[in-house]
This record gives sequence, C-alpha cells and structure tokens, in this order.
Amino acid sequence: MKNLILLIIALCLVKLSFAQTDFREGYIISSAGDTSFGFVDYTESRQRYKVCHFKKANDQNVVTYEPGQIAAFGFGHNIFFESKEIKIENQEERRVFAEVKVKGFVSLFRYDFEYYVEKNNGGLKRMSNENQTIYVNGKTMTHRSNQHVSVLSPLLFDCVELRQRVQHVSLTEKQLIKLVEDYNKCTGNAFVTYEASEPHVKVRVGIAGGINISNIKFSNADGNYDYLDGSFDGSTTLIIGLSLNAFAPGVSKRFSVQGEFLYSKSNYENSASNANGTKTSHVTIDLDQLKIPIGLRYTFPEKKITPYMNFGMSSTFNLSSSSALTTNYKLANRIETVFTKDAVNTNDLQFGFFGGLGISKAIHEKLNLFTEIRYEWTNGIVDRAGGDQSLESSIQNIQITLGVRRK
Repeated sequence: MKNLILLIIALCLVKLSFAQTDFREGYIISSAGDTSFGFVDYTESRQRYKVCHFKKANDQNVVTYEPGQIAAFGFGHNIFFESKEIKIENQEERRVFAEVKVKGFVSLFRYDFEYYVEKNNGGLKRMSNENQTIYVNGKTMTHRSNQHVSVLSPLLFDCVELRQRVQHVSLTEKQLIKLVEDYNKCTGNAFVTYEASEPHVKVRVGIAGGINISNIKFSNADGNYDYLDGSFDGSTTLIIGLSLNAFAPGVSKRFSVQGEFLYSKSNYENSASNANGTKTSHVTIDLDQLKIPIGLRYTFPEKKITPYMNFGMSSTFNLSSSSALTTNYKLANRIETVFTKDAVNTNDLQFGFFGGLGISKAIHEKLNLFTEIRYEWTNGIVDRAGGDQSLESSIQNIQITLGVRRK
C-alpha cells in the first residue's frame, strides 16, 4: 500500500512539473504606447525579468517578448513591469523587465532582490547598503555603506520636509515605497503604487479531518521481545485538527510554510506463538497522539482546481499510551495466563518526516476546500533510553484529509 501511494505521488509530480504555465488576465504595452489586453504568463522565478509570454486569447498561440521589444506588461492594477536599462554591480548595463513599485515623477523599481530609483525618466540608479571593511588605528572595523542614502539625498532634496528622513531611511521595500510616495505628494506629482497593500506575512487558518492508516514494526535484535515478532494489524482511525499556512507575498506566493496540529488515536494488535504451540502472546498497543508536522509547501499555478505538494519534518507527542501483553502457557493439563501491563517502554515523542500531494478549490470568496494524501514515517514508540537498547520500532502512516482553509 505504501509503495503504491508513493508511486502515485511521484507520477503526479512528474506530470505536474510539465505544466508550469500560469496565464492570467493582463496586458502588454508596445514600444509605440499601444495597449493589448489578453493573458500573460505569471511566474515568480527570475524569468519574469527576462521574458514576457503573452496570448490574446486562451486558444491562441503564445508570443514571447524580450525587454526592448515591448515597453511594459502587467496584471490588473497590482503588478507592473517596465522595460528598463539597469546596471548591476560590476556588470555592464543591460535591458530587463524591472518591477515597478511606485510610478511617478520619482519612481521606485525592483529587480530580483535589489531596488532602483529614477527621477523624471532620467535612468535607474541602484541602491545598496553593504558591509564595508575599514581600518582605524590599526584595527579592522565593519560598517554599513548606506550608499542608498547618497543616491536618494540629491534626488529628493527639493522636498525640504523629507531631507532629515532620507538620512535614516532603511533599504526595505516598505520604507522605500512610503518615502517615494511622500516625495511625490510633497512636490504635487501624481503617482501610482503597485502591490503596496500586500502584508509582509499572511497566515491562512483552516480545519482538517480524515483518516490515518498506520502500521507499526519492531526490530528485536536479541530475541528478548519475541511477543513483538511478526506483523501487527494495521490501525485505521480518524484524525482531526487545525491547519496553518504562512507565506510572504512580497517574496513568493508559491512557497509557504505549512504547519498543523492533528489529534489521532491508534490501536495495534499482534498475536504470536512459539514453534511447538506451548506459548501464545497477544499484544495490544493503544496511543493517543498529537501530531505537529511542519514543512515547506509549493503551490502550483492557480486553476479552478489547484494542485500543491509539501514535505517536511513531523513531531508526534504521545499524550497517553498503553501496551498490554497477555501470555498463555499451555501446560500438561491446563493453560496458565500471565498479564503484563507494560509490554513496551514507550517514549513521549516521535520524530519523522512526511511528504504529500493535495488539491484545493475555491468554494467562497474567502474559503478554499482542500484534500490531501500524505505519507509519514516516524522513529516509533520505543523508549530506548529507558528500555532494552536492542529493541527498535518504526511507524508508517498514510493520511487522507479533507478540510477548509481561508484564502
């Protein structure tokens, strides 16, 4: 069962990896200033600075534009790229699609993780604040260059109200956007801000429930735990809890951190007999568990049904546990039964890893319905520090969940 699930997940990921286009309603602006509406391929990779894939309708061919072939492209009122000449440090000037953050008499641009400023279409100036090493009285010291202040000061000097503030501005998107906006206001110039309303971190909360199909295995090196030999019956129980998904819109909307709090119960049983049938053992293991998986999630381009995948580490807290052992000894004319309360010294915490594949679909303007299949492996329940060092265990879980989460 486990191998089948893993094979299905692998095949789905291979298939999805060949379908990485995400055409959204957008537009291009030609070098002559004419606007054509249609669909633009949305990507969060560095390719967005190099090419623009455009088609006028979903059933038409894709046309690829490089910087210089068109003046700009965008998506609605939130994302806008202009063809600009920039000079990256220690490199020659080249033309790219620079992302516009504020467009006005003074404009702010982003290329990769760097910011550029331009006044009255006079050319982009790169801003930086790097560490510099200096020598003072024979000692080596490191300080920040604050080069961005040297760039901004002459450009914004004609607004007296901002002169002092410019000296202390940080090279962060939020502060730069606010500074450029306030300069355009101060000088009475119109401006447009793109994507300024996005929060730094967005957390989506949801609830999830489903089934947990679990198997436990023991490795008994010296034979002292013969009652744990053989295969245990699998455990199929309900699982329920909270789902949390956090991401930084300004960095990436594809990659996010996925975390959950999931409660489940597991029950495993095993019966074993010795070779001559004089000894029969029956073990029952019951666990109440709180699972806290935390991992990285990748969401594929948004469609009516949007696939995603995730993987990461999991912690499983054993809130309560019992491992009852009943042993029957067949003697000459009778059967003697011995009951052992704790057949296994159990730990309080399991560690493991997981990987899963899911899909989500909008069911409301603020809610997504999602379902996921996930494989999890943990290092089991044996407390080796408080028990026999020869005994090991592992647990494998397959979880199928269904839930709702805020967009």
